[in-house]
Amino acid sequence: MRLCFRIWFFILPAVGFGHCSFAQPDEITILEKQLAKSNSDTQKIQLYSELHWLYLFENPAKAKELAEKEIRLAQGKGLKKELAQGYNDLGLSHNTESEFASALVCHRRALAIRQEIKDEAGIATSWSKIGVCFTELAQYPDALDAQLKARQGFINTGNEAALAQTLTNICGILHWLKDFGTNESDRTRGTSTRPKNKESFGRSHSKRVHGDGVWL
Repeated sequence: MRLCFRIWFFILPAVGFGHCSFAQPDEITILEKQLAKSNSDTQKIQLYSELHWLYLFENPAKAKELAEKEIRLAQGKGLKKELAQGYNDLGLSHNTESEFASALVCHRRALAIRQEIKDEAGIATSWSKIGVCFTELAQYPDALDAQLKARQGFINTGNEAALAQTLTNICGILHWLKDFGTNESDRTRGTSTRPKNKESFGRSHSKRVHGDGVWL
């Protein structure tokens, strides 16, 4: 059952939001050339983050190195939103390596920064990722609390795709907590709020939906 959470956590963004998790060499080359020419710290961090996503499954060590570069540059320049993104990405690297306790630390750091700067969309997605970490650590009450906070955040920000996935995550947690009645209710709600087709979510929703947005 817990394997399902990993599938939802990693596969859904690639399939559902149109950004394939298997890196395309041409895309990596283009981004690396842009990075070499960039004189903007903010743009560099964004490119590090995009490259992190492309390398995440193909070369986890390289992805982690890129996330650490994001954090160092953002810290040095006092860029709080980008710093939160860096911790988010480092957390995802830990997730891919099943280092869920370390991932939890990173996502909590991202959450704290996003709360400080009042990034409502980022707060919701950090809660979602924290919930997934707690689920993998079999801390189900904490996982449920985090996912309920994520659910409210996605309702407030109108992110229906993320809301649908969060409801699915809640179903799984409630299964472990043996609350099958509520489980069935949330399962129905999750189905009804799913987007009609993946084409409605273009490339602009891809990495940033799980970065500032949602990697569920």
